[in-house]
Amino acid sequence: MLRRVGGAVVGVKSGVAAAPVVSYEKEGTGMRRSLAVGIAVVLALTVIDAESAKPREDDATILLNIHNELIDAHKSNDVDRLTEPESDEVISVSRGEVLFQNRDERVPRFKDYLENTVFTEYRDLIDPIVHVSDDGTLGWVIVQVKVSGTRTYSGGESKSFDDVWAWIELYKKMDGRWYRVGDVSNRKPN
Repeated sequence: MLRRVGGAVVGVKSGVAAAPVVSYEKEGTGMRRSLAVGIAVVLALTVIDAESAKPREDDATILLNIHNELIDAHKSNDVDRLTEPESDEVISVSRGEVLFQNRDERVPRFKDYLENTVFTEYRDLIDPIVHVSDDGTLGWVIVQVKVSGTRTYSGGESKSFDDVWAWIELYKKMDGRWYRVGDVSNRKPN
């Protein structure tokens, strides 16, 4: 859509103003021309800055790939891959509890869990639902997975499990990279 603002024609596409096109008069236009060029440069830089903050099409793909990496990390019992995309502190909500944990607290917990669990199945039951905020700084992934296997506890007792879980993974983009900052999960009652 084009509209005239003063002597400029401004194009608007998806709510973003394009750099103006300015027409000049022949005489006495030196000051006007300098002002118009200065305004055009400022507007162009503003548009470029606004565009860099917006989500790229591949941000959703990146978040989906992180989710797939987390599933693979579970199946291969790889604690480093499981915790790699996490921020220094993660908030987890599950089973009626809200936990604030830093990396030093989470890694041993996941290590114990993965070292004592054999998965026979860990897969998405629905296509993950991925969303990235309009400004490209926050994202979330909603999933439902089928998880089966055997868990061995400290006393040597082993229990098999066959569960359906659903959760939302919360992400924040910091310094151009996505980090998991929280999750909310629940298990479907058997």
